[in-house]
Amino acid sequence: MTENKEQIQPIVLIQAYFFWEDTEKPLVEGILHGDADTAAESFHKYLNYMKITRNFKGQSAQEIFTLAKTFAQKASEETSVNALAEALRHEKLTDKVVLVAASKILWVFDHTAIIMDTQTRKALGTLSEKRIKDKDYATYCKLWKEQYAIAKPQIQALAKQYDLQKLSAVFNEEWFLMRVFDTYLWKLGK
Repeated sequence: MTENKEQIQPIVLIQAYFFWEDTEKPLVEGILHGDADTAAESFHKYLNYMKITRNFKGQSAQEIFTLAKTFAQKASEETSVNALAEALRHEKLTDKVVLVAASKILWVFDHTAIIMDTQTRKALGTLSEKRIKDKDYATYCKLWKEQYAIAKPQIQALAKQYDLQKLSAVFNEEWFLMRVFDTYLWKLGK
């Protein structure tokens, strides 16, 4: 396991918090707890926010949402992401296998799902000193978990040092620490 080369800066925790509070949380709550119209509108906005609408044909947000809810119940996150990506192609909602989009969509339903994107894959490859192919979600998850295990104590120490748990209890949540790590990777891979 390779030690993280760059220290996580406190600003990354604050950025992840405001991404969550200002944008992600309202969208997720609208998707999961809103009426049908609110859920559909929130899901469409979420696809735009995550920059994955370009992967899909036309106005298919409702079809994607319905399909994603089915796969959100699957036991293995890696299997679910791969299966959703394949199902989206099979249902002709896209013409390619979209692992990045599938991981971002499943995150709505399970915040412990590991989000894959180009920037985080690039950063993770640098940190782990391993090449990750764009369609290899299993390897990506394995390396992500290894690097997260290294970074997690640093994230927790920063949250404690700056007393961020007083700002929000979300800083005590495992899924949010994972989201902070995603933010760190995303910034590192830009």
